Amino acid sequence: MPLPAWLKALTGTARVIARLLAVLRRVPEIDEFCDRAGRFLFNPVTVRLIRRPDDPDLDVALQQLYEKKIPEEQRFESSDIIRWIRDDLTVRRHEYSVRPTDWFLVAKCRRRVCGFVLFHYYPKRCIAFFAYMVILNTPGVPLNAVSTSLCGMVSRLLKTRKELKACKTLLLEVDDPANCDHRKETGRVPRENKAILHAR
Repeated sequence: MPLPAWLKALTGTARVIARLLAVLRRVPEIDEFCDRAGRFLFNPVTVRLIRRPDDPDLDVALQQLYEKKIPEEQRFESSDIIRWIRDDLTVRRHEYSVRPTDWFLVAKCRRRVCGFVLFHYYPKRCIAFFAYMVILNTPGVPLNAVSTSLCGMVSRLLKTRKELKACKTLLLEVDDPANCDHRKETGRVPRENKAILHAR
């Protein structure tokens, strides 16, 4: 059975657009834009900034990820984080240019929390310090999709929020890979961490 004329026209148009896009994507800037747009449109992971201490996603992130995935000796009390967020409601309204602030981002996939980032911003030094990033292995979702989404939101916040626009340095603390291997073998927490500075 022959295809209807409208379907043939649609198929032909799609082929022309695909060829044109293939040619355009040879330009690095266009290729990068298309890649970002594709990740934004088709990424099942969403990220939101937690603004209130009674947010149910904050409770899930703290109980299911923070308290279970980070060793007790390497974390603050969950109540401290909740208090920081409560205090920031006032700080961000009145003293955002002077006092440090705390930023808690939650990643969700299919309405379930699958990761978070907690970072502190010190305006006097123009430094954002990443205290924690935890990613939950979610079936059907690559781990890098969650971390990329979280980092993308952090990047947007640094560019758009008046409290963060002056940020010049990101400070990240990561486990030394050698210590990570040692932890797997011995079950002990690594003694030393490595600090990485990255200027914007």
